[in-house]
Amino acid sequence: MLWWIIASLFSAVSIVSYKKVLVCAGTHKLTSPWLLWMMNIELAGVMLMVYFLIPNIVPINFSLVHGDIYLLWFIWLSTLLGIASELMSQYAYKNEKISILTPFWEFGQIITIILGFLIFSETSVTTFVFALIAASALIISSIDFHVFHVNRYCMVLGFSGFMRALATIVVGYVLLQITPLTLISIDVTIVSILLLFFLLLSPKFSLFIPNRKSFLPIIKLITINNILWLITYTITLFLIKNLGIVTTALLSMITMILTIFSSYFFFRDIPTRKNIIIAIIVMMCIVGGVAL
Repeated sequence: MLWWIIASLFSAVSIVSYKKVLVCAGTHKLTSPWLLWMMNIELAGVMLMVYFLIPNIVPINFSLVHGDIYLLWFIWLSTLLGIASELMSQYAYKNEKISILTPFWEFGQIITIILGFLIFSETSVTTFVFALIAASALIISSIDFHVFHVNRYCMVLGFSGFMRALATIVVGYVLLQITPLTLISIDVTIVSILLLFFLLLSPKFSLFIPNRKSFLPIIKLITINNILWLITYTITLFLIKNLGIVTTALLSMITMILTIFSSYFFFRDIPTRKNIIIAIIVMMCIVGGVAL
């Protein structure tokens, strides 16, 4: 529970930083593939340094992948699904407000919970029911029925959530064989290589980089976002490996509760009665799903 609270804190901040990265990328007219490549190439560099500098401390082991060709295909599949999901979510978040998109982002959680329960037998029915109730409550609570509407950006993000759910299921299987940090290292390397080929084949590809002063802000934002993402994703993968997909999805909903309290603490944003009720429901589901 403590590890997921830490991950949720970083996740809540990373959503805001991710939006800032997209806004800054739009200012510098960087395309989504360019931006995603920049983010992954930096991550790949960090993981390679970690692998060579402190191999005994960080559990990265590529030998298991070499001996199982099917495992490598599954990693490729999860990577391709992740790229598709990321590019679609970038498109949605660049063109629509976070508040409008939130219910459709949570849609991926519902799919993940259902598929995780159906495919992985270690999940208890009690945990599944509590996770389903909590996710449904979050989706309903995030909809303002007075102004609710579905546009193409909402549809794109909803489909992105479906792709993300499929990727999570594949990742759940892969983590039965290898460590989370090994998976992250292979994943970011594959993404970097694939996107580089895509960029090289693009007729609009150019090595031109804006002047240092104007380009430096996006590099700083990408670095901050990558640090937040790496911490959150690593903890998430460790929890999936040890607790399962459904339980991890249930614990991830702590993010909503922490967001409410942090908003009050930092901005004196008093939560509404609806937010308090939903927070209580979600917290009861988390306690019930984990304890029972």
